[in-house]
Amino acid sequence: MSLRLQTVLLHAAEADRAYPIVQLATGISLARWRAFVSQRTGDEDGSAGIMVAQDSHGYIQGIGSFYATEDLRHGSCLVVDNLLALDLLGGQGVSKFLLRRLITFAREHDLQAIETHLPRGGFIIRSASEGLSRLLLNDGHHLEGVWAMLPLDHRPQADPAAH
Repeated sequence: MSLRLQTVLLHAAEADRAYPIVQLATGISLARWRAFVSQRTGDEDGSAGIMVAQDSHGYIQGIGSFYATEDLRHGSCLVVDNLLALDLLGGQGVSKFLLRRLITFAREHDLQAIETHLPRGGFIIRSASEGLSRLLLNDGHHLEGVWAMLPLDHRPQADPAAH
C-alpha cells in the first residue's frame, strides 16, 4: 500500500494536530509545543514556519520546522532545525518526501542553501541512529561541520577560568 502525501504549512490554530508526533519524538509538553508553533508561524513572509507532511486523510506523518537566515559562506539559507517523520513501514518515504518539499520551498524563495540539523541520534522515529544522515548524504547533501548544543540551566556555575 503506497502512502499519498502532501505538504502544507502548519498554522498556529492547528498546533494540536501535529503534537502527537512531536511528543513521541521529543517528549515536550503541549504548552511548550504550542508556544514554539506560535513563535515559528507568526511570519507571513515565509521566512519561518513549520511544514507538515500529511496523508490523504489529513493525518500528519512528518514535520519540518524552518527559518531563513544569512550564512557567511552560502548566502541566504533555509535552516531546517527540526525534522521528525513517522517512517514506520521501513524505508524513508516520509522523510525523503518532506526533505525534498523543503528543498523545493527554499528554491521557490530564492534561497542559496539549505542547512539541516541532525537531531540527536539521527532521529527518524523508526530508524537506526544513522538513518537521517544517510538519507541526506544519499540525496546530495554534504557535512560541513558539527552542530552542538549546550543547554543552559540558568543555575550559578563556578567560573571555569578560576580553576
